[in-house]
Amino acid sequence: MRYDYKTQELIDKGINFNSIYPEKQEVVKQMTGVDFNFAQIVTFLKSQTDNFQKQTPLALDLDRHIYSVYLKWSSKPKETATPTETVTSTTTTVTSPKVLETRLKIVNSMLKKDPTKSVLKTRIKIIEKLLKNINN
Repeated sequence: MRYDYKTQELIDKGINFNSIYPEKQEVVKQMTGVDFNFAQIVTFLKSQTDNFQKQTPLALDLDRHIYSVYLKWSSKPKETATPTETVTSTTTTVTSPKVLETRLKIVNSMLKKDPTKSVLKTRIKIIEKLLKNINN
């Protein structure tokens, strides 16, 4: 029995995966230091399944999660704010001193648990720089 990937249907519909919760994608990227976005996850799924021909447990799980996120996003009421207003409010939330200080504490504790993760040191420097810019 062949599994029909829901993600393939979304690609066929022309869904722009970067438009799905872009503000949340950016927050996750900054919080975790990951260097990929939702569209790249879709591309990964497509390549790992040979253009949706193979089935693996990971691929099926990814497909279900991608489709679930899409359904939540597509059913939410669309905001009427202009793109500038949205970016401004997101930036304010992401870069508030309290959020940055909390993030710095979390990353510092992660580094204490595993000092070999150099990406955490870089993340600390970025957060400290953002804090310094806000305080100046």
